[in-house]
Amino acid sequence: MSGRDHTFHGDYGLSCADTSANPLVAMPMGNHNNRLSTFITCLTLASQIIESFCLSMYSDLIHLGGADKYVDEVLEIINSIKLLDDFSADEVRYLCAYMQCYAAPRDYSLLVEGTGGDYLLLILSGGVDVYKNDASAEGRHMVARLGIGDTIGEMSLIDGYPRSASCITTHPTDFAVFSRSSIQELLVNMPKLGNKILIKLLQLMTERLRDTSNRYPDGAFFSLV
Repeated sequence: MSGRDHTFHGDYGLSCADTSANPLVAMPMGNHNNRLSTFITCLTLASQIIESFCLSMYSDLIHLGGADKYVDEVLEIINSIKLLDDFSADEVRYLCAYMQCYAAPRDYSLLVEGTGGDYLLLILSGGVDVYKNDASAEGRHMVARLGIGDTIGEMSLIDGYPRSASCITTHPTDFAVFSRSSIQELLVNMPKLGNKILIKLLQLMTERLRDTSNRYPDGAFFSLV
């Protein structure tokens, strides 16, 4: 996928309350060619906007392009991706059009505690260690080790607050960026799919908070980035 030697390299129903604002819904049903052309145009424009946004975030990394180029590779690891485990192959294909992929070297800080960010990262290859700052001599301690299929940054994606932990790669790592602007574009173009991914994100965050609270019953718990 990134030039290194590692392995990873049905029409979805649209709905919108105001059909005049959605050319796909407003268009006559019989004109399938025009509907398809308009839909492809919407996806292309969304992908260009998202790509421009993402390029400004990781300008020092190798940009691998849109995740829609790697749908087959994503589907190969779909059983490891909790975020997408309830999604069909077609839904995954549509979602990939709203993500951009990058290749990071080992010991690269993907997310830094205390910094802003309104996007999450999906780990496609490699691995990440999660650290919290503390008052020890090292200034931090490791709280989690994540790998292929895991996501980081969900909390800040939703609430816009600074990152609550830092994430550093343990190996050369490929990852996909899914931003708040991507979700907004998705909600406009494909409301049902946009709502589905939002519900899934909330489920994952609830699961993570519940797990963390069980590990720290005294209340001294935190959410991962």
